[in-house]
Amino acid sequence: MVTLARRSFKSIAFIIILLFSIRFIYAPLSLIPIWNEHYSLIVSELLGFHDIEMFDVIFGMSISLLIAISIYISLMKLYQRHLAKRKNASIP
Repeated sequence: MVTLARRSFKSIAFIIILLFSIRFIYAPLSLIPIWNEHYSLIVSELLGFHDIEMFDVIFGMSISLLIAISIYISLMKLYQRHLAKRKNASIP
């Protein structure tokens, strides 16, 4: 039962981190200066996207996913380090 609670907590934590990442880190390509819009159009056509907005959404979501994964991994490592310190402190 404890394993199920831990797994569900980790899943919910990752989803919350992902949603915050999408909300606060995602920036559309339309905010890029005009000279960069030409390059983003070339890259989107090169990758097979005929609509630059679709490329913008996929690019933004993939960046947000990578950031959420890195934040989640670092938080889990910090939590494991905290548990190890607490476990060593309780042993006389």
